This record gives sequence, C-alpha cells and structure tokens, in this order.
Amino acid sequence: MISSIKVVIADDVEPILLYLEKIISDVPEFEVVGKAKNGNELVEIVVRAQPQMVITDVEMPECSGVEAIEKLSHQGIKAKYCILTSNTSYLLTDKEKQLGILKVIKKPILDEEKLIRQIKEVAMSEQKTEIKQEKRATSVELRLCQNKKENIIMRIINKFFKSK
Repeated sequence: MISSIKVVIADDVEPILLYLEKIISDVPEFEVVGKAKNGNELVEIVVRAQPQMVITDVEMPECSGVEAIEKLSHQGIKAKYCILTSNTSYLLTDKEKQLGILKVIKKPILDEEKLIRQIKEVAMSEQKTEIKQEKRATSVELRLCQNKKENIIMRIINKFFKSK
C-alpha cells in the first residue's frame, strides 16, 4: 500500500482554508495534517508535522508564506511548496525556486480538478527527483565496481608477469 502524501495548508481567509482542506482531503493520495492561518503558525505546524508538501497563501499576517518557507528552509525542513496568490502576474523568483517553491496557484480557485492536477504534478516532481538521484547513485556504484574489477584483473596480470 502506498502511503499518502502529508500536506499542510495555510491561508488567512478561513473559508478558503476550509475549501482547500475539503478538496485536498477528498483525494486518496493526500492527507491534510495541518492548517495554519498565518506564517508563524505555518512554521510551527510544519516543524511538528513534517509534511512532504506545503500549500500556502503568499499574503498572510505576521509573516508571509514565502517568509515562512524561508524560516523553514533555515531550519533544514525539506518539503515541496506551492504558493497561492490572487496576483495574476506573480512569477517565482530564483530565490523562491531555491527555497523549493515549485508552483504558483492562482486564486480564486474555480477549477478543483485543475488544482488537484497542479498539486499532483508537484508531488510527482518530488518522486521523479528521488528516482533520478537513485539512478545516479546506482550508476556511480556500478562504475566503482567496474573500476575495482579492472584493478583486480590488472593486479593479477601484473603478478603473473612479475612471477615469470
């Protein structure tokens, strides 16, 4: 059985927060493990719940969603992040991408299926990254084994010729 992806959501507008919770909770692959109404609360919940994914509004009281993600990054928290914004021209900066923000989701959310597709894309990008890292590690291990094998063969050949 595949375990569900733990998700924390944050938005300072309660109806949006509850709407997101309902949509995401209805998807079997996801489990909402926390909800926050501001950036500081988001940091506390993420540290405690250790989710694989965080979906947060950009503009929130106390500290923004991006500021919260930055705090989490400084604490060594690894997660995939989606940010919500009603700013239709919002583009991710390089700094935000380096923090692990993979997707900007525009509000209002009118298409639930599109939202779920976007969240699943982010979840799959995480799996693809892990698979690529595993392939690289396996490739390196194979090259090391091949080098060891070649070294052993060369030592045997050298010993054979030295003994003659």
